[in-house]
Amino acid sequence: MVSTELYLSDASLFYKRFVDLIGANNWHDRVKQCKAEIVGNEQLRQHLEHENEVAFGLVELEDLVEQCGHHVPSEYLERDGLLPVIAFMAQIMSLCESTSHEEANRLVRRVHGAFKNPDDMRGLRLELTTASHFTRKGYKVHWPESPADNRPIFDLLIEDIGNGGLEVECKAVSDNKGRRVHQREAIELQSLLLPRLKAVTQAGFGEGLSIVLTLANRLPTAFAARRLLVDQVICAVHEGAKDSALNDGSHISVRLFDPSVITQAQLNDRHTLRQLMDKISGTTNRESMLLGSLSGGAILSTIQSCAEDDFKDAVLETAKDAAKRQLTKARAGFVLMSLDGLDYDQLQSIGEDDKTGRPSKLHQVAQEFLSSTSRSHVVGISFTSRSSVRSSHRGVIDTGGSAYYFYNRQSPFWHPDFEKLFKA
Repeated sequence: MVSTELYLSDASLFYKRFVDLIGANNWHDRVKQCKAEIVGNEQLRQHLEHENEVAFGLVELEDLVEQCGHHVPSEYLERDGLLPVIAFMAQIMSLCESTSHEEANRLVRRVHGAFKNPDDMRGLRLELTTASHFTRKGYKVHWPESPADNRPIFDLLIEDIGNGGLEVECKAVSDNKGRRVHQREAIELQSLLLPRLKAVTQAGFGEGLSIVLTLANRLPTAFAARRLLVDQVICAVHEGAKDSALNDGSHISVRLFDPSVITQAQLNDRHTLRQLMDKISGTTNRESMLLGSLSGGAILSTIQSCAEDDFKDAVLETAKDAAKRQLTKARAGFVLMSLDGLDYDQLQSIGEDDKTGRPSKLHQVAQEFLSSTSRSHVVGISFTSRSSVRSSHRGVIDTGGSAYYFYNRQSPFWHPDFEKLFKA
């Protein structure tokens, strides 16, 4: 059974047992690789630390255990980045201790692979979070064994619900899903732009300058082509051109704005800063870099594609594939999709907005997915936010997210028990 609660006073013990079980070299090697990339490009730091937060968190926890011994003060551990890592350790150890030797070895190998691939780590953590959710609600959760023919199989079986149980397939959706411009690609191009833009801000620059690069489709892969793109952006800035069309169909827009609208409070609030950058650039949730000058000026550089992102289609196809290939159709099935690009409050906001306006893309995905007769075995689909750390009441801290769920009550497998899946 997966662990659903722990005491922070046991964190040192958990860490030492986790080292014995998994081997510290697995996260040390990953962090070493990431740091080498950061040395080559400092702008990748935040991206790589987020993508590999478990590995970085374990290194930080190791330092605390070495400094403090068996009793690491709770205030050192109650950080957004460390609590989910401690929960991850406890969940993995509880599963390994409650299953067969063969299954435990298989899980350890999976953890080893997850440290090497952020997508695999996202998927594993989603399964653990989902299993914890249903265990806390009092259900019996089982990880099915891989079939002898190695065909895909659902992730979890909730054994004691409905008529014959519920198959749950978990899909972790990265922030890049359906995007024409992936986050790392944008960061790498912004890194090429950074020194050139810094040169612009050195000579008493006190204005606000918004630069929006709209690509014809995707970023070129060749370094020389990216360097040329940067040259063209800087040329447009120096020439004072408001709009420049490039030969490949890309477009550069340069606009002035009042830099005083950017306050220190906004810089400290990531969500508010995101809204402000969208307003200044006239874009929505695109990759942006904000650069300030000693003279009070600011440059906002934004990269997007004129080809529409296909987030809705990409998410829908992922859900369809899960229902077709991994749910058996022999019993009720449920697809649970974690959206790494949305936090707790953003997903809550989408749900609230859906009640009063045009259906969101998530609502549209759910409607189309559940309306097909070929997926009548699916009794529901849920979208969850990325995990966060929230204080539920004094002395108790939860790690989890919000869920936006839709049911298919017309399914022949429907049972009233399923109404309780996400209710408090």
